[in-house]
Amino acid sequence: LDVIKMFELIKPKNFEDYFIKEEKPKAFVTLLFGDTASGKTFVSMSYPSPIFVIDTENRAISTKYYHYKNKDIKIFEPIKFKTTFNPNDEDPLDSYATINNISAFIIEFAKMVEEGQIKEATIIVDSVSDIWSMIQDWAIHELAKYTTKTGERKADILLMKIKDQFDWSIPTNKHKELIGTLRGLIKKGIYIVFTAREQVIPDYAA
Repeated sequence: LDVIKMFELIKPKNFEDYFIKEEKPKAFVTLLFGDTASGKTFVSMSYPSPIFVIDTENRAISTKYYHYKNKDIKIFEPIKFKTTFNPNDEDPLDSYATINNISAFIIEFAKMVEEGQIKEATIIVDSVSDIWSMIQDWAIHELAKYTTKTGERKADILLMKIKDQFDWSIPTNKHKELIGTLRGLIKKGIYIVFTAREQVIPDYAA
């Protein structure tokens, strides 16, 4: 009886209320896949302006300058580099800070779209290959929050690998969060363009 009463409170007025109303899509998502220098950035900048670019390759400015100089294109370069030297770490890229930087930008962008400050625009993620790679490194730092509680030294975190289902849930959830937020903006008239390069699957993911 309680279940029936609960259903009476939450059920729609009629069965049709469960479904979205049919209307012309305001925008769509595009994936441009190809080798480096195959023209992915060039094609993506042909989409409706204003255009906002998340540029992980730091090369979008050249495409804009030589081919779209008079178009409203704003470029965000999220890459952060390490400011301290670690003899055991050969990579100067700070993936953790970079992913947090990208997350902050996407949240702010989505907020401005929701508030109506940005309308009928295009956002380009150039490239999602870089973002997925950096998210995996970002996840190792997130895993450190769990491993350091068991007494493992922080210096050993750099040797960690993503190996089991729990470990992989951290980067995959972060990836879904970022990409999912962007994909949800097409209902607001925002075109989403992802660029990607072919990559070799790492041994530990096989």
